[in-house]
Amino acid sequence: MAGELGATRNQVVLAWLRAQEIVPIVGVRSATQLDELLTDIKLDGEPLVRLNTPA
Repeated sequence: MAGELGATRNQVVLAWLRAQEIVPIVGVRSATQLDELLTDIKLDGEPLVRLNTPA
């Protein structure tokens, strides 16, 4: 799914948490990691349904 959205797996996880109204506390070790996590990926519609549907 991350590739479909043009995002990293970590970005998708954080976007999913925000869609669930969960505010994660994250720790980073570098400015690169911080930049990655601050990217605003929005999950809605079909991608969110897919992530919320059990396999």
